[in-house]
Amino acid sequence: MIPGSSKVFQTTDESYKTLLAGLMRVYDQVQLPTYLSVLFEKEDGNYPLIEQVAFNLTNPCDFQFRILNQPVMLDNQPHFTYLQQSILQDPFYLLRLQPADVCLLLFRRTTAGSLDYPPIITQKRLLHAAQQCNNLKDTRTVLNRAFCKHHHRNANSYWGVVKGSVDQINSYCSNQIHILFEETKWVNWHQFSPGMNVYEIRNQNGWGMRWDFNFGAEGMCAELSFRGLLEPFITDEEKDELFKK
Repeated sequence: MIPGSSKVFQTTDESYKTLLAGLMRVYDQVQLPTYLSVLFEKEDGNYPLIEQVAFNLTNPCDFQFRILNQPVMLDNQPHFTYLQQSILQDPFYLLRLQPADVCLLLFRRTTAGSLDYPPIITQKRLLHAAQQCNNLKDTRTVLNRAFCKHHHRNANSYWGVVKGSVDQINSYCSNQIHILFEETKWVNWHQFSPGMNVYEIRNQNGWGMRWDFNFGAEGMCAELSFRGLLEPFITDEEKDELFKK
C-alpha cells in the first residue's frame, strides 16, 4: 500500500495503535536524522508515512509475492522479519535503522535501480500531481491526457473506454487512480538515470502508474509530476516476438 491508505486510517487493531504510540514517543523524545524524521511529516492531521510503517509491521507480509512477469526481485524477507520483531519488541530500535531499512518497512520492492532513501510521497501528493491541468488553456488533467493516449493500446481494454466530456473523463480517470491505490501490490522508487527518479505503483497483474520526483533539501521530495500509465512487465519470450515484428 501507499502511505495515506484509507485501510491504515480506518484500522482499529490494538497492536497497530500500541506500536504507533511507541513510535511517536521516539519522535517526541529523540532528535532524529533526516531519513527517519521524514517518516513523521504531518498531513491533514495524520502522519501517513509512520502510520504506514506501523501498519506494515503489525500486518502479515509476504515478500515472496510476485506480480505477473515482474523482473527478478532482490527483496529480503528475513531481514524485514528481523526488523519487524526488533521494533515490535522495542520501538526505540527505530533509531538503529539505516535508510535502506526504512524503505523496506515502507514495503518498497527492491530492484537493481531502487533508491535507498525514503521520499515523502503519499497518496494525496500522487493524486494532486495527477490532477494538474495539462496546460493553462486546457482543463484536461495530465492523467486524462495519459488515459486518452494509452487506454486503446491494450487488447483487453484494462483501463476501460475513455469517452465523454472533459469533465467526465477527468472524473473517470480520478476514479481509476483511486481503484489502483486500493489494489496496489508493488511500490518502488528508483533511478532511471542520474537526476531522473521515478515512483512507481502496480497492481497484482502489473498495471500501474508512474511519477517523476526530485529530492530537494535534506533528501526530501521537492517536486513530483505525473509521468504516465504502466503496462505489465513482459517476458523475454514476449520481447523476442516484439522485435520480430
